[in-house]
Amino acid sequence: GLYEVVKFGRASYRFNPKNGDQNYITLRTLKNKREVTYWGVNLAEEIEREQIKPGSVISFKKEGATAVKVPKLDRQGKQVGWTETHRNNWRIENQGQMGIKTKPFPKEIKLDSPEQLMKHKRSMMVFKQSKAAMLALKEQLKKG
Repeated sequence: GLYEVVKFGRASYRFNPKNGDQNYITLRTLKNKREVTYWGVNLAEEIEREQIKPGSVISFKKEGATAVKVPKLDRQGKQVGWTETHRNNWRIENQGQMGIKTKPFPKEIKLDSPEQLMKHKRSMMVFKQSKAAMLALKEQLKKG
């Protein structure tokens, strides 16, 4: 689906001051205008790569998760081991950037069209001029 970017940044996870800071993005669905906030480590990189700004229309999807080990803390904040969890991998595509995507290659090129023949004639003329200039330079160097 497509979403409108409301805001993004770095804040305490789930906006709870007891939690550590994490990257987030708040999106609004285009259909029913519902707002949802997503959290993830790679969000900042995706936002920068796609040049996202508030108001941008994007496609947003989860592309799997990575297993990670995080420190397990007791009530005093001392590490007492490790906990295995997962980190979501998010993919963002800025729909406003679609105009600069590369075009697919044509399936067929007619080499005998008038445009292609003129293009070939021009490239041959440039080649002959370059060849003549190189030969003239070589003769000058021989003469000293």
